[in-house]
Amino acid sequence: MDKETIKGEFMDTLLSGIDTIDSGLEGFSLGEMVISASRPGHGNIYLLLSIVRGIYYDFIDRYKCLVFSNSEKSRLKPLQPGDEDIFIYYKFQSDSLTGFFSELEDQIKLNDTKILIIDYNETSFQKNKNFFIGLKNIAVRKNILIFIKSYLTRQSARKSWFNPQIADIEGAPVVEKIADKYIIMHRLDVLGIKDASGRDQTNIVDIRLCARDLCHTGSKYIYFNSDKNIFENFTPLHNRYGYYYLYSEN
Repeated sequence: MDKETIKGEFMDTLLSGIDTIDSGLEGFSLGEMVISASRPGHGNIYLLLSIVRGIYYDFIDRYKCLVFSNSEKSRLKPLQPGDEDIFIYYKFQSDSLTGFFSELEDQIKLNDTKILIIDYNETSFQKNKNFFIGLKNIAVRKNILIFIKSYLTRQSARKSWFNPQIADIEGAPVVEKIADKYIIMHRLDVLGIKDASGRDQTNIVDIRLCARDLCHTGSKYIYFNSDKNIFENFTPLHNRYGYYYLYSEN
């Protein structure tokens, strides 16, 4: 399903410009909660930043995005030209769920944002069901699109890389009932996965997508531009790396 088809069928759809994600998830909408999960070190936060950039430049209202994180902004390098017009960074301080939501509500009101990225590392409440329930309530009540950067469980790390399930996401029993859409991503080079000829698959990203009751269990691929830390469409241009067999399947 191409961009114009998606736009035609879903008039209020927000598109990232990453065609595989847009078609697999039928775009995004205000009021949704989207979980993006990976193992550490695969660039999950950069995927979410790339998605939001695409939405910003595609949609006429140019919604700004609040990145609500307990990490320093300085770790996100390099930032792209124009990012200061798109992203508002806020480092939350609270280590309690009540304090977290209090800070979040204040920042949403202060910045009048319509898109939110929740970026957390090792909080005391990240597996609390009320964390996810509360975020979904905010998405609906304030008509905000919320992306949550999440993780795959430690148990899933022992499983084969190519068969991730929603059940492998941290907090899955609750998340599975609440979230609207899911992205599970792996960078093949980080995992040391080679192609059938033994070649490195540098910057190739395997993604699995679920929208509502529809899960795409087969592999889809996008490309990680490691020079800019952005995710892009996987195109025939990447044939020069010897990945044509992946493109033909995508």
